[in-house]
Amino acid sequence: MEIHCLSCGAALRVQSPATLFIVCSYCQTTLIRDQDWAVFGKMAVLPPEITPLQIGTRGVDKGENFELIGRQRLQWRDGYWNEWCALFPKGRIGWLAEAQGFLMISFPLEPAPSLPTVTDLKVGDSIDIPGHSSFRVDDIKRATCIASEGEMPFPAPARQERLSIDASNGEGGFLSIEKIGATVHVHVGRYRDFNDFQFTHLRQLDGW
Repeated sequence: MEIHCLSCGAALRVQSPATLFIVCSYCQTTLIRDQDWAVFGKMAVLPPEITPLQIGTRGVDKGENFELIGRQRLQWRDGYWNEWCALFPKGRIGWLAEAQGFLMISFPLEPAPSLPTVTDLKVGDSIDIPGHSSFRVDDIKRATCIASEGEMPFPAPARQERLSIDASNGEGGFLSIEKIGATVHVHVGRYRDFNDFQFTHLRQLDGW
């Protein structure tokens, strides 16, 4: 589907039927979809960084092709990380987290499973996810979205705050819990090596 930016008129390609929020790559206007598209605000330009991933990068996960269509740049007390929105066949959405040299691919659990009260969780606590396994909480932090680009299945404005909880099962499994306002998002996936994804359409970096 193609829409036109309501600010500058540029043609914007919307690839996912789940997209509710899009950033114009020409003027940084953000658009949000309810029954129709409306201007949400302006987005700061993301600063350059050392990552070969970009909007349009393609990869493979468990035999399925995907394309990166959006990104959030998140900041916490000790650093930054990226969360890439990945579009799979039949409109399925996954998330590729890029943090401190690690890559984690995960998918939303919908409906979200019953969990302990998120704000009561502590590092070391166990969380049982029916149909998956038991995870141990590794990290709890408060984070802020610096900026986003491309397409997102939910509003991702700058300065949006969240509680982010990461957990693992000791066998490569990964659990992410994010509380944004009153909404809790739960994703389950796994850690993967960069070469496992067979990436193409990467950003060129000197010395890469």
